[in-house]
Amino acid sequence: MRVKKKHILLFTAGIVFVSLFICRGSFGAGAGVKTPPEGISSQSFMGPVTKKTIRYNIYLPDGYNSSDKRYPVIYHLHGLGGSERSGNQVVVRGLEKAMAAGVIGPMIVVFPNGHRDTMWADSKDGAKPAETNVICELIPHIDSKYRTIATRQNRVIQGMSMGGYGAVAYATKFVDVFSVCVNYDGAVHNWKTLTSRRGRISKGIFENDKEYFDKYSPWYNAKAKAESIRDKVAFRMVVGSLREFNENYRRHLENLNIGVDYVQTSCGHNLGCLIEKAGLESFAFKAKHTGSGGRVSRAIEIESAKDLVYAKVGERELKLDVFWNKNAENAMPLIVCVHGGAWTSGNKNWCPALRMGKSGYVVSSINYRLSQHAPFPAQIHDCKAAIRWLRSNANKYSIDPERIGVWGASAGGHLVALLGTTAGSKELEGTVGGNLEQSSRVQAVCDFFGPTDLFDFYRDKANRHYDYTTMVVDRLLGGPIAENKELAESANPVNYVTGDDSPFLIMHGDKDDLVPMRHSDILDEALKKAGVETKLHIVKGAGHGFGGPEINKMVDEFFDRHLKVQKPIIQGGRARTRRSNQRRQQQSGRRRQMQLPEGAKVERDIVYARVGERKLLLDLYLPPKGPDLLPVIVWVHGGGWRGGSKGSGGRARGMLKKGYAVVDVGYRLSGEAIFPAQVEDCKAAVRWVRANAARYGLNPDRIGAWGSSAGGHLVAFLGTAGDVKEFDTNANAKYSSRVQAVCDWFGPTDFLQMDKHAPEGSRLVHDDPKSPESLLVGGPIQKEPYRSVAGKANPITYVTKDDPPFLIMHGDKDMLVPLHQSELLHKALKKVGVGATLCVVKGAGHGLGGGEVSSEELFEMATDFFDKHLKNHK
Repeated sequence: MRVKKKHILLFTAGIVFVSLFICRGSFGAGAGVKTPPEGISSQSFMGPVTKKTIRYNIYLPDGYNSSDKRYPVIYHLHGLGGSERSGNQVVVRGLEKAMAAGVIGPMIVVFPNGHRDTMWADSKDGAKPAETNVICELIPHIDSKYRTIATRQNRVIQGMSMGGYGAVAYATKFVDVFSVCVNYDGAVHNWKTLTSRRGRISKGIFENDKEYFDKYSPWYNAKAKAESIRDKVAFRMVVGSLREFNENYRRHLENLNIGVDYVQTSCGHNLGCLIEKAGLESFAFKAKHTGSGGRVSRAIEIESAKDLVYAKVGERELKLDVFWNKNAENAMPLIVCVHGGAWTSGNKNWCPALRMGKSGYVVSSINYRLSQHAPFPAQIHDCKAAIRWLRSNANKYSIDPERIGVWGASAGGHLVALLGTTAGSKELEGTVGGNLEQSSRVQAVCDFFGPTDLFDFYRDKANRHYDYTTMVVDRLLGGPIAENKELAESANPVNYVTGDDSPFLIMHGDKDDLVPMRHSDILDEALKKAGVETKLHIVKGAGHGFGGPEINKMVDEFFDRHLKVQKPIIQGGRARTRRSNQRRQQQSGRRRQMQLPEGAKVERDIVYARVGERKLLLDLYLPPKGPDLLPVIVWVHGGGWRGGSKGSGGRARGMLKKGYAVVDVGYRLSGEAIFPAQVEDCKAAVRWVRANAARYGLNPDRIGAWGSSAGGHLVAFLGTAGDVKEFDTNANAKYSSRVQAVCDWFGPTDFLQMDKHAPEGSRLVHDDPKSPESLLVGGPIQKEPYRSVAGKANPITYVTKDDPPFLIMHGDKDMLVPLHQSELLHKALKKVGVGATLCVVKGAGHGLGGGEVSSEELFEMATDFFDKHLKNHK
């Protein structure tokens, strides 16, 4: 009897809310303490509330039977039609992989039974009491029978599909029961979608009673308990094909100021794929919020290399320090510290990110030339040189070159803001230190109280620091600002903001009178208008400088979110990671506002075709209406056919000011469907434009296509396969999918020749079975039957004399898609007499950044091309 009482007290301490307000009946100890076999086993017990048999499966980690240790618990909820047996092996394999990698410590996993179709609620007729089974009966039973840590902090709720719905439903309703919620592609229905799409469930479980549904609804409960949820529950959403549900629910939580770690994958509605793509990060998320760390901290051994020369300017050596885990098995994200000191003092000893070396980061701290040694733009030239040097030496220091964040304060904040906004600026790139084949683009920026408008210091004559601030600005510019206005403009980060900039975290004290807070306000507003993800955090009562655990936590979460979510690629035959498309997916998912020309309009998420129940969506941007029908630009995003999304076409949207309508197309990624699905979708989008031309005032005979990388490949396909009917499937079949002009930016054109002509230092093995090209066609591109499919997936295969004119642009330092690919297509088009121009951008890499042609000039070339063929076209 003493044992029974002890277990009841443990449970009550862990779930006070449940025991007092939800569950009715006795919380007995069930079958008593009994040791089940190791591994996954099937168990059952008599529910003390429902008086019915409750079945569940359970996984116990290695060592459970040979120790007295207590363990955190994951409750995994199955999808529609499933049972306690669903997903067992997939979830456990993912956990064991994460434990082996040291990401998380041992945990118990419980697989409940949700009566197949309940949405994890209690049916109104009482026949299927899923919620009561789990919350009131199973959890107390597990805590009494097994050695769990019976507290909210050590319980995780997760689920797939219907189970994802159940996970967020339980996390928002039972705030004192769970600390972490992971939703895998959840069918997060609201009442409207449930009644329209799952009428059998709305009737059979909820008896078409919305008030009853609301008792179990994660939409209703999130709003009702938002204040408690913010402080107690950590949410992560890993999304496959049910993007609409999850984006809507993410917005719902964010509107309630409830944070969400949101990851859009290239998977379909498949738990195995979701755990494979984002499982380690999901388990790391659980470990972080439950405190169930693995062996990583014990395995970390930080090594340092100091005073490394990254560049020489005359006799001056520019130096940096690097700190990395010498036992790292994989490449890690990098944080670069840029010190402050009014551009006149300071050094690389300032680096608050050093503590992050034990959290899975490489950390570097750099020196740069101070203003007394060289005026602007020397400082930003040096910072960019350091980034290029670090990329060039990535392998030596276990750096992932595609995941670089920067952190600076004051003058350092100014410089990291420039790094985040000037990736395509030739003038600010400079040639210091060489390594010009590398990009200086960064993937995340943390700007602490950095200046953004140098002229502002001169306007604020009442400021007690006026003499000092104007003096240091004059020194930065090499003379009075009145004589260097153009140079001062070039030093203002706000002047370079575009929709392609990196995400920003900006922090500023509201009592800062050295760099007034309006500097950060200006930058934050400009980034938001351009559609860039940005967060401005105002530190109440703080002056010029602040810190502390809460500040560190916000910085950690920002960098974790933008630098630690990974996607596998192959580099030199070895698994590597990149996340350049993750940010674009998140940006698209949030539907951030972009700055449209006055009078312009946008219609988002238009369904242009359906494949089964899958909706294919596009966004339509319309300029102010004139007297004539509008020429159209169809933008197709890149991302290796397995990432990216509509919403990334900032360049193309610039065509609104030129009088073009812009169609931003979403298409099925290779994780959902292999070739030719992507081509079929793009052609369907063009047919939709023609079918709806009259409705929107579009000219159906003046349609251009523009895309980059994988998007370049697909628009090249639109150009060369316009009349290939085997790719014209789906809706609006009576309309043509031909386009009248193609702007192809560095797209692959012949998969089978990519490795043969790859430049030295290429970052991708295209023939590898896991390359983007192989994943697109379903298998290794050099082996049959996939080699034949790869041949059909090459735009160059379909070139004829009837193809539209092409403008092809490619950087001669592209380390992902060889320049030879564009040369092949250009040669083939010219051979049959098609008007084609190949523009080779000297010094530019993949993305056309860092070359001798500015982004503005590249845009103007594209504009001139489309004007010639779509506005003057007869």
